[in-house]
Amino acid sequence: MNGKGGETVTEKPRILVVDDEQRSLDLLARALRKVGEVVPASSGDAAWDAFQQAEFDLVISDQRMPGTKGAELLARVAQRDDRIGRVLLTGYADMQATIDAINLGRVHAYISKPWKPDQLALLAGSLIERTRLARQNDSLVKELSARNEELEIAMAELRRTHHRMASGVQLDAIGRTMAMVVHDLRGPLNTIGMATSQLAQSDDDPVGRAETARIASEEVQRLGQLCEELVEVSRAGSESLRYDDTPLDEVIHSVLTAMAEPCRAAGVAVEEELSCERSPRLDGGRMRRTILNLTQNAVEAMRGGGTLRVESRCEGEAALVRVMDTGPGIPDGIRETVFEPFVTHAKSGGLGLGLAIVRKIVEDHGGTVSIAEDSEGGNAFEIRLPIAP
Repeated sequence: MNGKGGETVTEKPRILVVDDEQRSLDLLARALRKVGEVVPASSGDAAWDAFQQAEFDLVISDQRMPGTKGAELLARVAQRDDRIGRVLLTGYADMQATIDAINLGRVHAYISKPWKPDQLALLAGSLIERTRLARQNDSLVKELSARNEELEIAMAELRRTHHRMASGVQLDAIGRTMAMVVHDLRGPLNTIGMATSQLAQSDDDPVGRAETARIASEEVQRLGQLCEELVEVSRAGSESLRYDDTPLDEVIHSVLTAMAEPCRAAGVAVEEELSCERSPRLDGGRMRRTILNLTQNAVEAMRGGGTLRVESRCEGEAALVRVMDTGPGIPDGIRETVFEPFVTHAKSGGLGLGLAIVRKIVEDHGGTVSIAEDSEGGNAFEIRLPIAP
């Protein structure tokens, strides 16, 4: 189980129950065993010792106990982690203590004795769900903060690169480019902002909170993808390559393996014919990004399903890679601009950097990329990479 730092927990819930009467502890454990793992404690001091050694989702405490009272214990729990559910068990004669507990311990609920097992189990499940969604919300906020830092770094690097462009025409183009970048990044940021706000307000709708958390998580991933694209397009030429011994065919096969499930979901059949016995020198990670961008574009182009085919072979002192699909193809009027950065051609979502990144990585390797003719229709992208003697 994770520590008390706000991470989302997926293991069985843990419930700390506190009562100085053994019979009451046994009854609490029996009533709550279907809700989660029950840890008993016979006093407030023993409960606090157990609380400091493990993470709990819910604390249920009797009020009248020797030593530390229930209200005091729950107040200490709230001070340590306010997200943990807190329930006070009281007798009818303890009403003033109950009021004090609500003020001091900030309890989420109190139950008068004798309590009903079904009522207690239902309340415990609701409070545990609230605790876990609060932790998940904290985790999403932390991840969003980290992504924002990555975005700031990428934007700073992009600004430095564009600052080196001297002419007024180039500066004007930069302004339009930055406007496009901000426009595409504002979407997921707004969605995440609204989602986290809803998570904080919708205490009585666990299903809605879970769906909102899922949407926010997906938008964080989307924001991370946009940041990665900005970082990739701002890298400085061939000197940024880190060569390794990964063969070209192995790079291609690993990408197609990763794309197997997205292709299946999109109704796209995958064919591969890899026969490049002599591999060029590669930065394996960046070449994977190249093949992944081309295959993802191909799948997006075949909205009604189709076939993705990837081939590799050696031709003289060059390695040839072809990525083909059976989609509608690229119109002749826009073929000359598809490899330009920030060109989307009305594509929804993204910064229009996918093919620009492909061309940059290929050219950093000393190769070329082009749109080849495909007799069966669709797109056919062709990469040629030099094979060092």
